[in-house]
Amino acid sequence: MFRSIFWLTALVLILPPSSEGGPPPRVSLMESAAAFRVLAHDVTSVCDRHPHACETSRDTLTLLGKKFATGRDLAAAAFAGTDPEQIDTGTLSEADLAVPWTTPGPEAAAQSGDIGPQEASAGRPLPVSTPSPTELPAPRPQLL
Repeated sequence: MFRSIFWLTALVLILPPSSEGGPPPRVSLMESAAAFRVLAHDVTSVCDRHPHACETSRDTLTLLGKKFATGRDLAAAAFAGTDPEQIDTGTLSEADLAVPWTTPGPEAAAQSGDIGPQEASAGRPLPVSTPSPTELPAPRPQLL
């Protein structure tokens, strides 16, 4: 692809300009190189001026790369005739799902309003409830 872009650019540079619409603008090679250098410096220094924009762009490109990789793996599985359920799409594993879910402790109950602020700050011990394991629902298939 890069080779094609290179040769098409070289071909466009060799071709004479069209005579339609008046005379073409006169631009020297040195002026073009100087303008390109200024433009390249401006593009490379955008991260200094707007670090949040660069960080967000990096995260977006990383996310898109992972999505493309998942799509590539799913397409390869479809062509190979294997089960697409065997493809790791970054969802929870069986080991992650095996951890029992527990209810929040008394500190979270005080913050949520189940226990009044006077009881939470009165110096008395808060009522302690033992966490009870809760059954997790079966995971749903992840769509891209």
